[in-house]
Amino acid sequence: MNAAIQLMNKLSYPKKMLLISIVFLVPIILLINLLFNQLGAGIATAEKEMRGLEYIKTVRQLYQHMPQHRGMTNAYLNGASSFRSKILDKRKAIVADIAAIDAINDRFGDEFKTHTLWSEIKQQWQQLEPNAFNNPAKQTFQQHTLLIAKVYSLFEQVSNESGLVLDPELNTSFLMDAIVYSLPNVTENLGQSRGMGSGVAARGMISLEQRIALGTLLANIKSNAKSVNNGMSITLRENPQLEAELSALLANSKSVTDNFIDKVTNELLTAEFVNSQSADIFSAGTAAIKANYQVYDTLVPVLDSLFQQRVESYSSQRFNILVMVSVALLIAIYLFIGFYQSMITAVHKLRKATQKVSDGDL
Repeated sequence: MNAAIQLMNKLSYPKKMLLISIVFLVPIILLINLLFNQLGAGIATAEKEMRGLEYIKTVRQLYQHMPQHRGMTNAYLNGASSFRSKILDKRKAIVADIAAIDAINDRFGDEFKTHTLWSEIKQQWQQLEPNAFNNPAKQTFQQHTLLIAKVYSLFEQVSNESGLVLDPELNTSFLMDAIVYSLPNVTENLGQSRGMGSGVAARGMISLEQRIALGTLLANIKSNAKSVNNGMSITLRENPQLEAELSALLANSKSVTDNFIDKVTNELLTAEFVNSQSADIFSAGTAAIKANYQVYDTLVPVLDSLFQQRVESYSSQRFNILVMVSVALLIAIYLFIGFYQSMITAVHKLRKATQKVSDGDL
Protein backbone atom coordinates (compact mmCIF):
# COMPACT_ATOMS: atom_id res chain seq x y z
CA MET A 1 0.00 0.00 0.00
CA ASN A 2 2.85 2.39 0.88
CA ALA A 3 4.38 1.82 -2.55
CA ALA A 4 1.08 2.75 -4.20
CA ILE A 5 0.78 5.88 -2.05
CA GLN A 6 4.34 6.90 -2.88
CA LEU A 7 3.74 6.35 -6.57
CA MET A 8 0.56 8.42 -6.56
CA ASN A 9 2.26 11.20 -4.59
CA LYS A 10 4.88 11.50 -7.32
CA LEU A 11 2.31 11.86 -10.12
CA SER A 12 0.26 14.83 -11.13
CA TYR A 13 -3.51 14.46 -11.23
CA PRO A 14 -3.66 13.94 -15.03
CA LYS A 15 -1.01 11.23 -14.80
CA LYS A 16 -2.81 9.58 -11.90
CA MET A 17 -6.03 9.43 -13.92
CA LEU A 18 -4.20 8.11 -16.97
CA LEU A 19 -2.53 5.35 -14.95
CA ILE A 20 -5.81 4.24 -13.37
CA SER A 21 -7.51 4.27 -16.78
CA ILE A 22 -4.81 2.07 -18.31
CA VAL A 23 -5.01 -0.43 -15.43
CA PHE A 24 -8.75 -0.83 -15.97
CA LEU A 25 -8.83 -0.66 -19.78
CA VAL A 26 -5.99 -3.05 -20.68
CA PRO A 27 -7.62 -6.27 -19.35
CA ILE A 28 -10.99 -5.21 -20.78
CA ILE A 29 -9.44 -4.63 -24.21
CA LEU A 30 -7.62 -7.97 -24.05
CA LEU A 31 -10.84 -9.82 -23.18
CA ILE A 32 -12.74 -8.09 -25.98
CA ASN A 33 -9.95 -8.91 -28.42
CA LEU A 34 -10.05 -12.56 -27.34
CA LEU A 35 -13.82 -12.68 -27.86
CA PHE A 36 -13.48 -11.02 -31.27
CA ASN A 37 -10.83 -13.55 -32.28
CA GLN A 38 -13.08 -16.45 -31.22
CA LEU A 39 -16.01 -15.08 -33.23
CA GLY A 40 -13.72 -14.43 -36.19
CA ALA A 41 -12.40 -18.00 -36.00
CA GLY A 42 -15.98 -19.29 -35.92
CA ILE A 43 -16.82 -17.29 -39.03
CA ALA A 44 -13.68 -18.49 -40.84
CA THR A 45 -14.42 -22.12 -39.90
CA ALA A 46 -18.01 -21.96 -41.12
CA GLU A 47 -16.96 -20.31 -44.38
CA LYS A 48 -14.33 -22.99 -44.95
CA GLU A 49 -16.94 -25.70 -44.34
CA MET A 50 -19.17 -23.98 -46.90
CA ARG A 51 -16.37 -24.14 -49.46
CA GLY A 52 -15.87 -27.83 -48.67
CA LEU A 53 -19.59 -28.44 -49.10
CA GLU A 54 -19.50 -26.68 -52.48
CA TYR A 55 -16.66 -28.96 -53.58
CA ILE A 56 -18.47 -32.10 -52.37
CA LYS A 57 -21.69 -31.01 -54.08
CA THR A 58 -19.79 -30.82 -57.38
CA VAL A 59 -18.17 -34.26 -56.94
CA ARG A 60 -21.56 -35.81 -56.14
CA GLN A 61 -22.57 -35.80 -59.85
CA LEU A 62 -19.59 -37.93 -60.83
CA TYR A 63 -20.23 -40.19 -57.85
CA GLN A 64 -23.72 -40.85 -59.22
CA HIS A 65 -22.89 -41.17 -62.91
CA MET A 66 -19.88 -43.46 -62.62
CA PRO A 67 -21.83 -46.25 -60.85
CA GLN A 68 -24.47 -45.95 -63.57
CA HIS A 69 -21.75 -46.47 -66.15
CA ARG A 70 -20.50 -49.49 -64.17
CA GLY A 71 -23.95 -51.08 -63.94
CA MET A 72 -24.84 -50.57 -67.58
CA THR A 73 -21.41 -51.78 -68.72
CA ASN A 74 -21.72 -54.91 -66.59
CA ALA A 75 -25.16 -55.65 -68.03
CA TYR A 76 -23.83 -55.07 -71.55
CA LEU A 77 -20.81 -57.34 -71.07
CA ASN A 78 -23.15 -60.07 -69.77
CA GLY A 79 -25.29 -59.95 -72.89
CA ALA A 80 -27.69 -56.97 -72.57
CA SER A 81 -26.58 -55.22 -75.78
CA SER A 82 -29.37 -52.63 -75.54
CA PHE A 83 -27.32 -50.74 -72.95
CA ARG A 84 -24.56 -49.71 -75.41
CA SER A 85 -26.12 -46.39 -76.50
CA LYS A 86 -26.96 -45.52 -72.90
CA ILE A 87 -23.35 -46.18 -71.90
CA LEU A 88 -22.08 -43.77 -74.55
CA ASP A 89 -24.53 -41.10 -73.38
CA LYS A 90 -23.41 -41.62 -69.80
CA ARG A 91 -19.80 -41.08 -70.82
CA LYS A 92 -20.77 -37.63 -72.12
CA ALA A 93 -22.25 -36.83 -68.71
CA ILE A 94 -19.04 -38.01 -67.03
CA VAL A 95 -16.97 -35.72 -69.29
CA ALA A 96 -19.14 -32.79 -68.13
CA ASP A 97 -18.72 -33.90 -64.50
CA ILE A 98 -14.94 -33.99 -64.86
CA ALA A 99 -14.92 -30.48 -66.34
CA ALA A 100 -17.01 -29.19 -63.41
CA ILE A 101 -14.67 -30.78 -60.86
CA ASP A 102 -11.65 -29.39 -62.72
CA ALA A 103 -13.14 -25.91 -62.25
CA ILE A 104 -13.87 -26.33 -58.53
CA ASN A 105 -10.49 -27.97 -57.98
CA ASP A 106 -8.76 -24.99 -59.57
CA ARG A 107 -10.44 -22.81 -56.93
CA PHE A 108 -10.03 -24.96 -53.83
CA GLY A 109 -7.49 -27.66 -54.70
CA ASP A 110 -4.62 -25.94 -52.91
CA GLU A 111 -6.70 -25.35 -49.80
CA PHE A 112 -8.01 -28.92 -49.58
CA LYS A 113 -4.88 -30.64 -50.99
CA THR A 114 -6.84 -32.54 -53.64
CA HIS A 115 -4.71 -32.02 -56.76
CA THR A 116 -2.88 -35.35 -56.58
CA LEU A 117 -5.95 -37.44 -55.77
CA TRP A 118 -8.05 -35.79 -58.46
CA SER A 119 -5.30 -36.32 -61.06
CA GLU A 120 -5.19 -40.02 -60.14
CA ILE A 121 -8.97 -40.33 -60.55
CA LYS A 122 -8.87 -38.75 -64.01
CA GLN A 123 -5.95 -40.93 -65.04
CA GLN A 124 -7.73 -44.12 -63.93
CA TRP A 125 -10.87 -43.12 -65.83
CA GLN A 126 -8.85 -42.45 -68.98
CA GLN A 127 -7.41 -45.97 -68.70
CA LEU A 128 -10.75 -47.62 -67.92
CA GLU A 129 -13.02 -45.97 -70.50
CA PRO A 130 -11.47 -47.17 -73.79
CA ASN A 131 -11.23 -50.78 -72.56
CA ALA A 132 -14.61 -51.08 -70.85
CA PHE A 133 -16.26 -52.83 -73.82
CA ASN A 134 -13.40 -55.27 -74.34
CA ASN A 135 -12.24 -56.48 -70.92
CA PRO A 136 -14.00 -59.31 -69.02
CA ALA A 137 -17.13 -58.25 -67.12
CA LYS A 138 -15.77 -59.11 -63.69
CA GLN A 139 -12.53 -57.21 -64.27
CA THR A 140 -14.34 -54.15 -65.62
CA PHE A 141 -16.75 -54.17 -62.68
CA GLN A 142 -13.86 -54.32 -60.20
CA GLN A 143 -12.01 -51.51 -61.97
CA HIS A 144 -15.10 -49.34 -61.78
CA THR A 145 -15.58 -50.13 -58.10
CA LEU A 146 -11.97 -49.24 -57.26
CA LEU A 147 -12.31 -45.97 -59.15
CA ILE A 148 -15.59 -45.12 -57.42
CA ALA A 149 -13.91 -45.83 -54.07
CA LYS A 150 -11.24 -43.30 -55.01
CA VAL A 151 -13.92 -40.74 -55.87
CA TYR A 152 -15.34 -41.39 -52.40
CA SER A 153 -11.85 -40.76 -51.01
CA LEU A 154 -12.13 -37.33 -52.60
CA PHE A 155 -15.26 -36.75 -50.48
CA GLU A 156 -13.31 -37.72 -47.38
CA GLN A 157 -10.28 -35.63 -48.30
CA VAL A 158 -12.37 -32.49 -48.75
CA SER A 159 -14.37 -33.26 -45.60
CA ASN A 160 -11.22 -33.63 -43.51
CA GLU A 161 -9.39 -30.61 -44.90
CA SER A 162 -12.42 -28.29 -44.77
CA GLY A 163 -13.28 -29.24 -41.19
CA LEU A 164 -16.69 -30.68 -42.04
CA VAL A 165 -15.84 -33.88 -40.23
CA LEU A 166 -15.11 -31.89 -37.05
CA ASP A 167 -18.23 -29.73 -37.10
CA PRO A 168 -19.23 -29.24 -33.43
CA GLU A 169 -22.88 -28.21 -33.75
CA LEU A 170 -25.53 -30.87 -33.23
CA ASN A 171 -27.95 -29.33 -35.73
CA THR A 172 -25.38 -29.66 -38.53
CA SER A 173 -23.16 -32.62 -37.58
CA PHE A 174 -25.73 -35.31 -38.49
CA LEU A 175 -26.53 -33.55 -41.76
CA MET A 176 -22.82 -33.55 -42.55
CA ASP A 177 -22.55 -37.23 -41.64
CA ALA A 178 -25.41 -38.10 -43.98
CA ILE A 179 -23.96 -36.07 -46.86
CA VAL A 180 -20.35 -37.23 -46.55
CA TYR A 181 -20.71 -40.77 -45.19
CA SER A 182 -24.09 -42.47 -44.76
CA LEU A 183 -25.88 -41.57 -48.00
CA PRO A 184 -22.82 -42.05 -50.27
CA ASN A 185 -22.38 -45.52 -48.73
CA VAL A 186 -26.05 -46.33 -49.32
CA THR A 187 -25.93 -45.20 -52.95
CA GLU A 188 -22.66 -47.02 -53.66
CA ASN A 189 -23.95 -50.30 -52.21
CA LEU A 190 -27.14 -49.82 -54.19
CA GLY A 191 -25.05 -49.12 -57.27
CA GLN A 192 -23.00 -52.28 -56.83
CA SER A 193 -26.16 -54.31 -56.23
CA ARG A 194 -27.79 -52.78 -59.31
CA GLY A 195 -24.78 -53.46 -61.51
CA MET A 196 -24.22 -56.99 -60.23
CA GLY A 197 -27.93 -57.79 -60.30
CA SER A 198 -28.28 -56.51 -63.86
CA GLY A 199 -25.39 -58.69 -64.97
CA VAL A 200 -26.90 -61.74 -63.26
CA ALA A 201 -30.26 -61.11 -64.89
CA ALA A 202 -28.61 -60.62 -68.30
CA ARG A 203 -26.84 -64.01 -67.99
CA GLY A 204 -29.87 -65.74 -66.52
CA MET A 205 -27.87 -67.45 -63.79
CA ILE A 206 -26.21 -66.64 -60.47
CA SER A 207 -23.12 -68.17 -58.93
CA LEU A 208 -22.53 -68.87 -55.26
CA GLU A 209 -19.93 -66.11 -55.16
CA GLN A 210 -22.47 -63.65 -56.58
CA ARG A 211 -25.12 -64.76 -54.07
CA ILE A 212 -22.75 -64.07 -51.20
CA ALA A 213 -21.64 -60.73 -52.64
CA LEU A 214 -25.21 -59.59 -53.32
CA GLY A 215 -26.39 -60.71 -49.90
CA THR A 216 -23.56 -58.77 -48.26
CA LEU A 217 -24.36 -55.66 -50.28
CA LEU A 218 -28.04 -55.80 -49.36
CA ALA A 219 -27.14 -56.16 -45.68
CA ASN A 220 -24.87 -53.13 -45.97
CA ILE A 221 -27.65 -51.15 -47.60
CA LYS A 222 -30.00 -51.91 -44.72
CA SER A 223 -27.36 -51.00 -42.13
CA ASN A 224 -26.37 -47.72 -43.77
CA ALA A 225 -29.99 -46.77 -44.48
CA LYS A 226 -30.78 -47.33 -40.80
CA SER A 227 -27.87 -45.05 -39.89
CA VAL A 228 -29.26 -42.37 -42.22
CA ASN A 229 -32.73 -42.60 -40.67
CA ASN A 230 -31.36 -42.45 -37.12
CA GLY A 231 -29.26 -39.42 -37.97
CA MET A 232 -32.18 -37.72 -39.70
CA SER A 233 -34.43 -38.24 -36.68
CA ILE A 234 -31.90 -36.27 -34.59
CA THR A 235 -31.57 -33.67 -37.35
CA LEU A 236 -35.34 -33.15 -37.47
CA ARG A 237 -35.44 -32.85 -33.69
CA GLU A 238 -32.78 -30.13 -33.81
CA ASN A 239 -34.27 -28.49 -36.94
CA PRO A 240 -38.06 -28.98 -36.71
CA GLN A 241 -38.60 -26.58 -39.62
CA LEU A 242 -37.29 -29.34 -41.94
CA GLU A 243 -39.99 -31.83 -40.92
CA ALA A 244 -42.39 -31.10 -43.78
CA GLU A 245 -39.66 -31.04 -46.44
CA LEU A 246 -37.69 -34.10 -45.39
CA SER A 247 -40.23 -36.53 -43.94
CA ALA A 248 -41.89 -37.38 -47.26
CA LEU A 249 -38.52 -37.76 -49.03
CA LEU A 250 -37.17 -40.03 -46.30
CA ALA A 251 -40.32 -42.18 -46.36
CA ASN A 252 -40.16 -42.48 -50.15
CA SER A 253 -36.44 -43.30 -50.04
CA LYS A 254 -37.05 -46.07 -47.51
CA SER A 255 -39.98 -47.49 -49.49
CA VAL A 256 -38.19 -47.55 -52.86
CA THR A 257 -34.98 -48.93 -51.34
CA ASP A 258 -36.91 -51.70 -49.56
CA ASN A 259 -38.68 -52.54 -52.84
CA PHE A 260 -35.34 -52.93 -54.60
CA ILE A 261 -33.96 -55.11 -51.81
CA ASP A 262 -37.07 -57.31 -51.95
CA LYS A 263 -36.87 -57.55 -55.73
CA VAL A 264 -33.22 -58.63 -55.75
CA THR A 265 -33.82 -61.03 -52.86
CA ASN A 266 -36.92 -62.68 -54.36
CA GLU A 267 -35.93 -62.71 -58.03
CA LEU A 268 -32.20 -63.36 -57.80
CA LEU A 269 -31.00 -64.53 -54.39
CA THR A 270 -33.74 -66.96 -53.35
CA ALA A 271 -35.30 -67.75 -56.74
CA GLU A 272 -34.83 -71.26 -58.08
CA PHE A 273 -34.36 -69.88 -61.60
CA VAL A 274 -33.35 -66.38 -62.68
CA ASN A 275 -36.03 -65.06 -65.03
CA SER A 276 -35.76 -61.32 -64.38
CA GLN A 277 -35.06 -58.79 -67.09
CA SER A 278 -31.76 -56.97 -66.76
CA ALA A 279 -33.42 -53.64 -67.54
CA ASP A 280 -36.01 -54.18 -64.77
CA ILE A 281 -33.35 -54.81 -62.13
CA PHE A 282 -31.37 -51.80 -63.34
CA SER A 283 -34.48 -49.58 -63.29
CA ALA A 284 -35.44 -50.66 -59.77
CA GLY A 285 -31.91 -49.98 -58.54
CA THR A 286 -31.84 -46.63 -60.31
CA ALA A 287 -35.16 -45.65 -58.69
CA ALA A 288 -33.76 -46.49 -55.24
CA ILE A 289 -30.57 -44.54 -55.89
CA LYS A 290 -32.53 -41.60 -57.29
CA ALA A 291 -34.75 -41.50 -54.19
CA ASN A 292 -31.68 -41.42 -51.94
CA TYR A 293 -30.12 -38.66 -54.01
CA GLN A 294 -33.33 -36.65 -53.70
CA VAL A 295 -32.74 -36.72 -49.95
CA TYR A 296 -29.07 -35.88 -50.53
CA ASP A 297 -29.82 -32.93 -52.81
CA THR A 298 -32.29 -31.58 -50.26
CA LEU A 299 -29.82 -31.84 -47.39
CA VAL A 300 -26.95 -30.02 -49.13
CA PRO A 301 -28.65 -26.59 -49.40
CA VAL A 302 -30.09 -27.06 -45.90
CA LEU A 303 -26.60 -27.60 -44.49
CA ASP A 304 -25.25 -24.69 -46.51
CA SER A 305 -28.06 -22.50 -45.16
CA LEU A 306 -27.29 -23.50 -41.57
CA PHE A 307 -23.62 -22.62 -42.11
CA GLN A 308 -24.68 -19.26 -43.54
CA GLN A 309 -26.91 -18.64 -40.53
CA ARG A 310 -23.97 -19.44 -38.27
CA VAL A 311 -21.77 -16.93 -40.09
CA GLU A 312 -24.50 -14.29 -39.83
CA SER A 313 -24.99 -15.05 -36.14
CA TYR A 314 -21.28 -14.70 -35.38
CA SER A 315 -21.08 -11.51 -37.45
CA SER A 316 -24.12 -10.10 -35.65
CA GLN A 317 -22.62 -10.94 -32.26
CA ARG A 318 -19.36 -9.28 -33.22
CA PHE A 319 -21.16 -6.16 -34.42
CA ASN A 320 -23.35 -6.00 -31.31
CA ILE A 321 -20.33 -6.36 -29.03
CA LEU A 322 -18.52 -3.63 -30.95
CA VAL A 323 -21.50 -1.29 -30.60
CA MET A 324 -21.99 -2.02 -26.89
CA VAL A 325 -18.29 -1.64 -26.10
CA SER A 326 -18.08 1.60 -28.09
CA VAL A 327 -21.11 3.06 -26.31
CA ALA A 328 -19.82 1.92 -22.91
CA LEU A 329 -16.38 3.44 -23.60
CA LEU A 330 -17.89 6.73 -24.71
CA ILE A 331 -20.03 6.90 -21.57
CA ALA A 332 -17.05 5.93 -19.40
CA ILE A 333 -14.84 8.58 -21.05
CA TYR A 334 -17.59 11.18 -20.63
CA LEU A 335 -18.04 10.33 -16.93
CA PHE A 336 -14.28 10.14 -16.41
CA ILE A 337 -13.78 13.60 -17.89
CA GLY A 338 -16.59 14.90 -15.67
CA PHE A 339 -15.01 13.27 -12.62
CA TYR A 340 -11.61 14.69 -13.51
CA GLN A 341 -12.98 18.20 -14.06
CA SER A 342 -14.88 17.97 -10.78
CA MET A 343 -11.71 17.02 -8.89
CA ILE A 344 -9.63 19.71 -10.58
CA THR A 345 -12.30 22.32 -9.78
CA ALA A 346 -12.37 21.22 -6.14
CA VAL A 347 -8.57 21.37 -5.93
CA HIS A 348 -8.51 24.83 -7.49
CA LYS A 349 -11.13 26.08 -5.00
CA LEU A 350 -9.14 24.58 -2.13
CA ARG A 351 -5.97 26.22 -3.44
CA LYS A 352 -7.66 29.63 -3.67
CA ALA A 353 -9.06 29.30 -0.16
CA THR A 354 -5.68 28.28 1.19
CA GLN A 355 -4.05 31.23 -0.56
CA LYS A 356 -6.54 33.63 1.03
CA VAL A 357 -5.88 32.17 4.48
CA SER A 358 -2.13 32.53 3.96
CA ASP A 359 -2.73 36.14 2.93
CA GLY A 360 -4.53 36.76 6.23
CA ASP A 361 -8.08 36.72 4.91
CA LEU A 362 -9.80 34.53 7.50
